[in-house]
Amino acid sequence: MTDDEISVALMLGTEMSPERFELLPDGSWVKAIQKRTGQKDLFVYRHRKTGKFGLAQWSVKPKVFGQGMAVCTEICLFSGPPDEGPADLPDFEWVCWRCQPGHIVHEDERRKRMEAMSAKHRALLDRRTALDDMEKVLRKRGLDEAADKLSLEDVPDEGEELDQMRELLTWAMNDRIISTG
Repeated sequence: MTDDEISVALMLGTEMSPERFELLPDGSWVKAIQKRTGQKDLFVYRHRKTGKFGLAQWSVKPKVFGQGMAVCTEICLFSGPPDEGPADLPDFEWVCWRCQPGHIVHEDERRKRMEAMSAKHRALLDRRTALDDMEKVLRKRGLDEAADKLSLEDVPDEGEELDQMRELLTWAMNDRIISTG
C-alpha cells in the first residue's frame, strides 16, 4: 500500500490493536457471510473496554495481529458472539448486503430508484389510458361537455377501484347496458 492509501485507511477506518481489540476465530456465522459475499477479509472482534462484538473488514491487514499497522472498517456491532445469536444480531441478509463492495451497493440502490420511478410512470400511464377511455365512452354517448371536463383526478390511483373502472369502461365501449338496479 502507498502512504496515501494508508492515510486514507486510517482516516476512514479504525486502527486495531491487541490492547483495545480481541480478534475472534472465524465461527460459522462469519464464514457463511464470507462465503455468500466472497469477502474473505471479514472478521469478528470483541472490544475489550465495552465488551461489544463487531463485524469488520480489513483495510490494512498485518501478517500477524499486534505486529505492524492494522486498520479495519466496522460493519456492524452486537452484544454477544454472533454464533450464540444475540438479540441485537443484524439480519443475515442485511449483513450480506452491507458487506458488498461500494460500487455494487451504489448500483443496487440506483436500480431500485429506477424501478420505483418506472412503477410510478406505469401507474400514471395506466391512469391516463383509463382517462382516455372514459373520454371516448362519454363522447360516444354524446356527452362532449362531460368529456371536456375530465381530469386525472377523476381516475383512481391504482388497485381495485381502477380495475373496476376498466371493466365498466370495457362494457360501456361495447354498447352494453350497465344497470345498478
